[in-house]
Amino acid sequence: METFKQFLEEQGSNTLVFAFGRYNPPTRGHIQHFQAMREFAAKYGARYEIFISKTVDHKKNPVSVEDRIAYIQKAAPALLPPTPETNMFSVVEQLAGGRTKHLIYMAGSDYFDGASDQAMLTRLKSWAAEKGIELTVQTTGGREIGISGTVLRQAAMNNDFKTFLSASPVGMGRLTERDVAEMFQLTKQGLSAAPVKKPRVKPPVV
Repeated sequence: METFKQFLEEQGSNTLVFAFGRYNPPTRGHIQHFQAMREFAAKYGARYEIFISKTVDHKKNPVSVEDRIAYIQKAAPALLPPTPETNMFSVVEQLAGGRTKHLIYMAGSDYFDGASDQAMLTRLKSWAAEKGIELTVQTTGGREIGISGTVLRQAAMNNDFKTFLSASPVGMGRLTERDVAEMFQLTKQGLSAAPVKKPRVKPPVV
């Protein structure tokens, strides 16, 4: 019976290893995850790509996709630049009909723990199969305690730069403390901005 390793070694050129997430804001753990994904892909001669959510809002997505991409590129200049996408279903849609026949989603070990996440993964696999793509999931290890986008967003809300800095990718690549301070301000601004209210349209006077 063919093992997963044998399959990858034989089908590497048709395989894309990818990550998808909000990365809002990017953490040290995110950069480590991307680097582990690249190493995994290189080991089996596969391609890799980072897809980043285009969503921006005042709750969980405070920083623009352009600012997040620039930040990631400073922290990991050797990586391919992230590609903006709507969600993982749109990733599959974009790749359908091309040379990619096998997708490997790289996730942390705590991803897809909940029932809703498992259900989403099942739908995603079915969607990919309809497009002629086999999708599997691999993990890059457990998440470092205290390192998450949620922690960074909460630190920004609390005006706690010390915690924000400790979970950031400062010192990785060309990313400096000044860059982190700018991301801290962007995160604060994005979380505190009030939604724009649509003006009320008065009915015409008859």
